[in-house]
Amino acid sequence: MQPDCVTCHVTGFGYPTGFRIGQDAESLADVQCEVCHGPGGQHARRPEPRNIRRRPPKNLCQRCHDANQTTDFDADFEHML
Repeated sequence: MQPDCVTCHVTGFGYPTGFRIGQDAESLADVQCEVCHGPGGQHARRPEPRNIRRRPPKNLCQRCHDANQTTDFDADFEHML
């Protein structure tokens, strides 16, 4: 895992129970639900719309889908959701 890519391509980086560089954490590797929808532990225990980010705001998506990464982001945003 490249350090420049880790924040967009793993789950929970920077959180105590999240992905850590150098740690064997295959279950947290790759882009997963929590990257966009937020921590899901509480939602898994009690599935309610109020304890998960159902529709991520555009500016959250642009943290990873910036102008260099996704050149047609504005045109395709609704489709990507």
